Amino acid sequence: SSYILNGAGNLPAFPVRVACSHLSDPRLKEDSPDAMLSAMAGAAGVYYNFSGTLTCLDINKGASPESDEDSDFWGYQYCTAMFMPF
Repeated sequence: SSYILNGAGNLPAFPVRVACSHLSDPRLKEDSPDAMLSAMAGAAGVYYNFSGTLTCLDINKGASPESDEDSDFWGYQYCTAMFMPF
């Protein structure tokens, strides 16, 4: 699916499931901390490294410039939402 990335690339089908599959190995609890860190990088890489070409992830940036722009809208929406007490 490319809609999450605004057409900049394609994510696998059910990207959250794919990300979670990196963390689903029960042996991660017993393995070294490096194994858990590697699994977390794999999970984050599903979105941040959708092209598979990055050697380092920058979680302060979106997966594409368009994603960065979209993320700013959530802050605006949150700040301008009206609280409606009942």
